[in-house]
Amino acid sequence: MYRRSLGLRVHIARFYNVYGPNEIMGGDYATVIGIWRQQIRDGLPISIIGDGEQRRDFTHVNDIVDGLVRIMSTEHVHEDAWELGTGTNYSINEIFGMFCERYSGLSMIRLPDQPGNYRVTLREHDDAILKLGWCPTDQMRTYICGLV
Repeated sequence: MYRRSLGLRVHIARFYNVYGPNEIMGGDYATVIGIWRQQIRDGLPISIIGDGEQRRDFTHVNDIVDGLVRIMSTEHVHEDAWELGTGTNYSINEIFGMFCERYSGLSMIRLPDQPGNYRVTLREHDDAILKLGWCPTDQMRTYICGLV
């Protein structure tokens, strides 16, 4: 709307489950990876909402930054939003399995599903890849294995 009515150069970027260094580990804006890191640090069981079969497209913060720089530098006008996701998704249970490979003795607690909890998130459009040359990488297992 701003672009059309005010003639502003505006882009919208849609992020998919960002993780990486300095991620938020607590509060309303924390993501599952950050929350689990804090639970591990505090010696608590890992909380899994619902059945854990919901699937998420996780994107490393370095890929997000690269995508934003490319968006900022492009002359392409996107009519909707640039989608910044890897195009690969994992179930929450699969991510828990990766954490179990990294940390021994983890336990988990299942919490009731939450209203509005999507079953699947996944980048749907390849515009950022095709028009911007953006190349996201699936770094999830490497990231989790390297956690301190």
